[in-house]
Amino acid sequence: MYTFLLQFLLKTKQTQESGFSLVVALGLGLFMVVTGATMILRSNDDQVASTLQQHNLENIAIAEAGLNRVLGVLRSDNNSLFLKLDYDPNNLLGSGINEWEDAAYADKRVLKTSVFDGGCSGNSGDVEVSVPSGLTTNSTGDGNYELLAYDYNPQTNTGTFIVEGEFQDAQGNATQGTARLQASIYVDNYLDEVPTSFPGLFMENFIELGNNDVSLIPNVNADPNEKSSVICAKCQFSESAKENACAAGISEADYQGYIHSSAMGAQNNSTLTNVIPRLGRPNLPDLPVAPQTITADLGNSVRDLPSGSDATVSFDPDGNGPAQAYQAYVYKANNLTIGGGVRSWTINTTNAPVVVFLSGDLTISGSRQIIHEGDFGDFAIFGKPDSGTGTASQNIRINGTASSTFFVYAPDAQVGINGGGNGDGMNGVVWGKIWDASNSNASGAVVNIPPGAPQALGNTFGMTFENVSLYTEKFENSGVVEWERQEVTSLPQRTTN
Repeated sequence: MYTFLLQFLLKTKQTQESGFSLVVALGLGLFMVVTGATMILRSNDDQVASTLQQHNLENIAIAEAGLNRVLGVLRSDNNSLFLKLDYDPNNLLGSGINEWEDAAYADKRVLKTSVFDGGCSGNSGDVEVSVPSGLTTNSTGDGNYELLAYDYNPQTNTGTFIVEGEFQDAQGNATQGTARLQASIYVDNYLDEVPTSFPGLFMENFIELGNNDVSLIPNVNADPNEKSSVICAKCQFSESAKENACAAGISEADYQGYIHSSAMGAQNNSTLTNVIPRLGRPNLPDLPVAPQTITADLGNSVRDLPSGSDATVSFDPDGNGPAQAYQAYVYKANNLTIGGGVRSWTINTTNAPVVVFLSGDLTISGSRQIIHEGDFGDFAIFGKPDSGTGTASQNIRINGTASSTFFVYAPDAQVGINGGGNGDGMNGVVWGKIWDASNSNASGAVVNIPPGAPQALGNTFGMTFENVSLYTEKFENSGVVEWERQEVTSLPQRTTN
């Protein structure tokens, strides 16, 4: 088109001065040059923009890979602790604090556990956790990434990351610019339970087993490998003796025997069957409180329950509100003595559970016993709350030659059996303060933990009674629920601590 226009102009101007034709030709030539250069520059701009876009996608890919690696590290071992701590040294997310690394927040970098002695190879007590090497800055092989910030919001239980990525070519040279990825996840806590650590017998302050046996005979039709535990929170033994035993390469089974004899005062005739001795404090539920309306106040009298005109009342054992309440026979009692002229105490739970709130002592002696007619877990004795002192304000003792069946949760009670052998003692689960007065010279005074005890207690009193164990508190996260890309050209100045 430009050639045709030039020819046309030259033909029409042949009668005029030749100088004019030259000016026109030069002008049109210059126009063509400028137009061509513009088209070339525009093409180059498009090529540059395409290259930059490609580099940005590559940088984003490195940031995404870096985020996945960071999440992988935070899911492993004890590193999940950092999901509930802030890391924002450059104030990119508004907190401006570094709980991951600053010495001022060292007390927050502790993973809570209820296991007080994990043996020669396990953790004992709360675990101090350090930031894993390479968590905040690392390489994917195709580039480098950096975790610039992380913020945990306890109100929404969300954690937000900012990760920056920088792609490198095959020669290891960085491409132009970097890219940032901001992403959010949900964070929740959970209890990493120690297997078989449901406490068939738990005492807060002290256990002196003497010659008592603790046994669980599994139901072969339900769980033939079921085990339970006898657990003490404050029982102690010589640390130097432990160090010597571990240095000598003591086995796990022998170490458990060491806890049994040295920390729990077991004598030669004391045996444990499908029961593991442990030191720690399980996550016991809150002690239930008596409802305002009860079935009856027994005072110091012992009578079969229920009887006469006894009526059920609404009872909420785990405090989760009316929706969790159910009908049960609920009694209060002061001091109860079963023995001498008082016959055995029969509790029938075939119609509804029976619960006794005991404010005094319970003594069973002679050939007398508590006879429970019904399923284990449907009869419970709840004692007084823990006074916080080293002494007990209640006594629950079985001194006879017969076996009683019940569940006892008495945080301020001293409990013990002193039977005459041949399997005398109790069938049930006992949670108290002190286990003592149990030094029967004969073997066979037994605490028999019923098979399926956790499930039975859960069916009656709620899941907080079933899910009782030693544990380590850990945290878990969901997948990414929200994210956005951010293009940047330079790294922020990092602060040093």
